[in-house]
Amino acid sequence: MFEKIPAALGLLICLLLALRLIIGPARRRRLDERLGRFGRLLKQWSQRLVHWRRRRQVARIARVEATELIRRAKSGSKDEGEWVGNVYHPKKFVRKSKKNLH
Repeated sequence: MFEKIPAALGLLICLLLALRLIIGPARRRRLDERLGRFGRLLKQWSQRLVHWRRRRQVARIARVEATELIRRAKSGSKDEGEWVGNVYHPKKFVRKSKKNLH
């Protein structure tokens, strides 16, 4: 049963191509223009679908990361540090050596 579907599609394509050769050049040109417009429309719709799916995926990932970040911020930091003015320096980021890098 499944083998008949590709065979039927192949036959249909061959018949359409033969019909295209039979019609005159002016009709062939109009047919090609219409098929070109249809192809561009299909491409545009497929790009919109891909963009929509990608946008939903990115929004979902951002939502998950934001909730994780909020959860970590609410739980407080586990490491201790020191405040220098209004700047907080966690101990895990303090350099071991104090050499001047400039």
